[in-house]
Amino acid sequence: RVGINSFEKVSATIRVIQEGEVVSEEAFSTLPMEVITRTLAFNAGLEYEVMVQGMDLLFRSDSGLTELARPFETDPEGFNSLPSSDRLVFEADEFSKARRYDVAATRYEAALEINSWHRGALAGYAEILFRRGEHRTGVEVAKKLLQLDAYDAQANYLVGIHHRALGNLTDAKEALGWASRSMAYRSVAHAQVAEIALTERRYEAAILSARTALDYDRYSANALQVLAAASRKSPHLDGWTEAVERLMAIDPLSHFAHIEKYLYARNAENTEGVRSVSRSEFAEQPFLEAAIWYAKVRLEDDAVRVLELGELVAPSQLGQLWTAFLHRQETDATAFEWLRKAAASEFGSPFRIESIPVLEWASTTEDRWTWKYLLALNYWAAGRKTDAASEMESLGNMPDYAPFYVARAALLRAVEGKDEESDLRRAVDLDPSESAFWQTLVQYLQVHERWADALHETTRIDQFYAGRTNFDVLRARSLLNLHRPIEAIALLHDTQVLPSEGSAGGHALFEEAHIMAGIDELKADNFTGAVELFTEGLNWPENLGAGRPYDTEDRILRFLLGTAEWNAGNRSSALESYGRVAETTEFLLASSQMEHILAILSYRRLNNDAAAENLWRNLAASDHADQTATRWVLARARGDRTMADEIEKNSPELFTPLSIRLLKDAVELFD
Repeated sequence: RVGINSFEKVSATIRVIQEGEVVSEEAFSTLPMEVITRTLAFNAGLEYEVMVQGMDLLFRSDSGLTELARPFETDPEGFNSLPSSDRLVFEADEFSKARRYDVAATRYEAALEINSWHRGALAGYAEILFRRGEHRTGVEVAKKLLQLDAYDAQANYLVGIHHRALGNLTDAKEALGWASRSMAYRSVAHAQVAEIALTERRYEAAILSARTALDYDRYSANALQVLAAASRKSPHLDGWTEAVERLMAIDPLSHFAHIEKYLYARNAENTEGVRSVSRSEFAEQPFLEAAIWYAKVRLEDDAVRVLELGELVAPSQLGQLWTAFLHRQETDATAFEWLRKAAASEFGSPFRIESIPVLEWASTTEDRWTWKYLLALNYWAAGRKTDAASEMESLGNMPDYAPFYVARAALLRAVEGKDEESDLRRAVDLDPSESAFWQTLVQYLQVHERWADALHETTRIDQFYAGRTNFDVLRARSLLNLHRPIEAIALLHDTQVLPSEGSAGGHALFEEAHIMAGIDELKADNFTGAVELFTEGLNWPENLGAGRPYDTEDRILRFLLGTAEWNAGNRSSALESYGRVAETTEFLLASSQMEHILAILSYRRLNNDAAAENLWRNLAASDHADQTATRWVLARARGDRTMADEIEKNSPELFTPLSIRLLKDAVELFD
């Protein structure tokens, strides 16, 4: 049986080939995204190939023919044999590739504590310091690489870009010149040199370096931008036309190309051209991006013209701040006028390192908490959390802007481990009409297991957001942890959760509420009521926004259902439930889960002690036998309560979740 999902309209033929001959074939046609299924005859005793002629698809039953002869996993013995500093740098490099720069930086720092001359750590750390905008520190770190090898291309490139950011153009050109001797850095280094030449108003040199960069990377957007701007400023307008056309060929929606056209001729047609490609959700960003680039190469007049156009098309606070910054050397009145305009605008979200000096200037030029707050956000986005925390703490309770306190709460918790409650409550007090602030406060209280306080806050919310799904789910969670499952069930019955990636949480509460309520009935010897609750808990109500998955993890419910039916005298139904628990567990033994205890007990109820013992031995011999959950299962299944209690005492965090507490209740009721 062959299934095909084609992305386009196609006519093709499926052929099954065995021992070099076509044994079966069938032609078909399909529309885009149509799924077709065909059944073809073949000899099941022989290897086979399925070829789809017309779609360039091939499947071989013998996977060994296409297996690559190379390792895909890190050898633990080999990795552990490396020096500790090398292992740290290896991990840091991987985190850096995943853009987890904070974690990467800590690994590089740890490696440098062990070996302050570790080349990989110095290079990686210098790059992260550039991303943070910490150029003075970055250039010193990168210079240590030159002390190891003065001609190291990577080291010279890092030194060069840090020097350029600091305005040390002579040092930057010298270092980038050495970097350009390596093929790895030839294009980018020449592009950097071209931008420096543009900064120095040496347009011919800028054009030459830009063309050299393009010789080694014909798609270099940076080099094409320099070629366009430098040619526009020089008599070589053919170079400008070429650069703009090449940018448009790479990306027909190129904002920079359209902006260059506007700067070349500020007419209605080119103005409309810029508008036509600036219709995204963040329409102000292309203007900021282009203006910052022009400012970096000291074409301030062009930067101001771009920002003025941005003010007409998509006005933004950051654009106004940049305009004020670019006017700072002219007349104070102009700069302050733009600062006042920015202060009255909707808050922006600064994240570029180039904006840090602008916000530092604004915060020292005008005594306004707004600029310190934005500076803190920019530090935070650049990975400078300590600097961000310092700025936010310095503002105390001065800001009358609720999001400030939510942001500060999260930041100070991450940096200093500071409790967030006072900031979260101030945010709610400042703007009680914003649901996100209430939700953050309630979630904080729930994380700290202050369930009664959390329930109280969800009650207060009703005056603003009665009937809101997210608050009903939060309220149900509080009710459940206050051991009020019947109220939680009633609330979830009337809650409408829209299907989404995170909507499974509503069903998890639904299941736990029925487990808790059913356990209460079992303890009260109301076995019929318990059976009804456990049976209802197996459902997947449509109103909770999550459909039943192909494989469901419902072992606790089915185990308890078996226990309730057993005690109610429904032995055959009970044995069926226990059998489902045991059957499900057989497919999950590869992972360490406390629910495995339920399968061992189920086998015993099924009078299959051999299967129970075999399962116990498989767990004891598994790769996760030394993990806490498996150790607890093994001890509890053997009846070693002393060992099980000791494991719980030493790992309280593992046994705190409500689902695990309910699991333990299920085991106790079975005993």
